Amino acid sequence: MLIISPRSYVTAAFDLLFPHLLSYVFDNLSKKTRWWKECVYENKDRIFINAGDIRNQINENIKPKKSNDLLEYFDEHSLCKLVLSYPAKKNFSKKDIIIFKELLDIRIEWAHRKHLQTNSYNNEREWAEDSIKYIRDKVENFCNNHNTKKRVSILLFKMKCDWIDDDTKLRSHHELLEWISDNVVNKVTSQDSHIDDLMKNRIIKSFDELKKYADAVSPKTAPRYVIDYYWNAIRNKIDVYEEISKDKNIPSFEDVVEEFTEFCYGK
Repeated sequence: MLIISPRSYVTAAFDLLFPHLLSYVFDNLSKKTRWWKECVYENKDRIFINAGDIRNQINENIKPKKSNDLLEYFDEHSLCKLVLSYPAKKNFSKKDIIIFKELLDIRIEWAHRKHLQTNSYNNEREWAEDSIKYIRDKVENFCNNHNTKKRVSILLFKMKCDWIDDDTKLRSHHELLEWISDNVVNKVTSQDSHIDDLMKNRIIKSFDELKKYADAVSPKTAPRYVIDYYWNAIRNKIDVYEEISKDKNIPSFEDVVEEFTEFCYGK
């Protein structure tokens, strides 16, 4: 199985957030008639410092008509630079400025690895975890799409799954099983659930098999097996797991992945 670097998970988190950043920035700036000339064209040398090709494409008289048009010119770095540059920054709140400054710092660290170049993967993993958490927690400032925040939470969970090592402190498999039972399985199989009885029985059987296997392996291995089960429940999205996600009255594995991640690692 291919395991990507923690830094690559930060890339994926930015990819999820970026379309919402574009829309947010476009909506704030495009309220003014001369925004493209004053905020972008006249500041292109500062915004696109290391992107000469992009600078040359900026035309004073051809401005984007929708947020997606900004994709031709901007990446995360240059978009943050735009927001933080005068006069564009006048169109954003103090809270916005703080968030874009932090996002820019994450993006610069991602590109240049100033604090990571002499450190181990453990430090890169900690930096990636903090960065993804920050992105996750700021998604709602730019969109009302809860699904995006959920997808960033899944990325964080997957990264932590990939980078479990001997030094990683995990809850016992008994605690993890109890959490999954209380927060997903029992609710899915309750009388309030709209899932039919046949499917409920399959869910119970699947979970019982997990418990038997986890009890049979070594205590050191068992927690990882339970975590893998949870990840497969999200990844596969087939059979019993897909049925869970269809019922809006009960939590799916995706819905509570953020809480499970925090519980898992004792944080």
